[in-house]
Amino acid sequence: MDQLMIVIDGQQMSVGELDEAARSLRRELLELPVHDVVDVPAGAAPAGARVIDAAVIGAVLVLVNSSVALLASLVTAVRAWRRNTIPDSTIRLRFGDDEIELSGVSDDVQARLLDDWARRHGR
Repeated sequence: MDQLMIVIDGQQMSVGELDEAARSLRRELLELPVHDVVDVPAGAAPAGARVIDAAVIGAVLVLVNSSVALLASLVTAVRAWRRNTIPDSTIRLRFGDDEIELSGVSDDVQARLLDDWARRHGR
């Protein structure tokens, strides 16, 4: 089983807002055909993440069997969620050692980069 880590850059958000944003994203992703969406354990915290107790605040770990179609639908869901929920934020997607950032670039450029990224990791 593969793991996709999604981290919300919540520097402008309170801990409570960041936690609620991650919970909202988790609910959205559980609508997709993934195995599970879980909290990121503190030991796996990416640089710059906020850690409280045993979990990383503002990050989720998506457990998937990677395919191009599933990763593409995950990326589409995350982009839409970001646009509708916290459009000024930055979100990082990490699959293995490969990380890509969703931030203030145009939708067309972002879509092309994310499609290429999903194709690299899908089977």
